[in-house]
Amino acid sequence: MKHIIQSLFILLFMSTTLQATTVIKLSLDQMIQKASAIVHASVIEIKSQKNNAKIVTTIQFQTIEQFKGEDLGQTWTLTQVGGTIAQSSKNQITQKVLGQAHFEEKEEVLVFLEKTQNQEWVVLGLSQGKYKIETQTHLSNTTMYQSKQASRDTSELGWYQSTETVALDGQITNIDSFDLQVFKEYVRSSFQPKAIEKIEKIEKIKVQTKQLQMGHHK
Repeated sequence: MKHIIQSLFILLFMSTTLQATTVIKLSLDQMIQKASAIVHASVIEIKSQKNNAKIVTTIQFQTIEQFKGEDLGQTWTLTQVGGTIAQSSKNQITQKVLGQAHFEEKEEVLVFLEKTQNQEWVVLGLSQGKYKIETQTHLSNTTMYQSKQASRDTSELGWYQSTETVALDGQITNIDSFDLQVFKEYVRSSFQPKAIEKIEKIEKIKVQTKQLQMGHHK
């Protein structure tokens, strides 16, 4: 089992207001490129405990499928600052990191992970990098079928900069909610050398274009 630690370093270079934590909004293609690991998993267990003045929560996962990065194994854990513990039979203490990804036991998720400079794992982009997977039933003509949908809650985040909402060569039109199978098929092909080169070229062109636009405004 590998122990993946989420630390306070995620709060660097972010500004927090009373309503939201402000971060740069990443496109889905950027998240695929930046993530050190991408995993489809289920949440087995969540435990919170007091660690000096702060509460620390350990979330244990079981891997369903991993798409990118070093092998995390069949089970692995992520530790986050914050959580809820019982102070007595009637009272609870809650500490919260605004904008952080939230997990629930028995929840099926798609998570994008990255490493800090200290080689500690964090969820990429706070709650941007965590999607909840739910099964939905559809009716097409007289045929009923099911699909798995990935959706995320970023209501605690404020966007410093917005990027495009269309992703995966137009296959996904809403990066906050999409068909998991479409994502799987695309992300598998994304790690082929030509696909990676294409994504890198697109991102380079975007940076160059932005630099030119900033130069014109000076």
